[in-house]
Amino acid sequence: MLNRLKIILKEALRMTWCGQQPTVKRLHGEYPDGVRIAKKDMKPYEARLERIQTLRKYDIVIRPKQPRCG
Repeated sequence: MLNRLKIILKEALRMTWCGQQPTVKRLHGEYPDGVRIAKKDMKPYEARLERIQTLRKYDIVIRPKQPRCG
């Protein structure tokens, strides 16, 4: 199980997209409740989301932008 920070970070660093590894950082403290962005700022992200109507808040597929690798 991925229940330890060290294991989680190592697993995340093993991922690649177009041959590049992600930047992985730990956020310290709790993420505050109620953080929102404006609807107009969310539009580019919403266009890439596919939601299942029965589980709208919990089951989301995020389509990646067109890859810039080749």
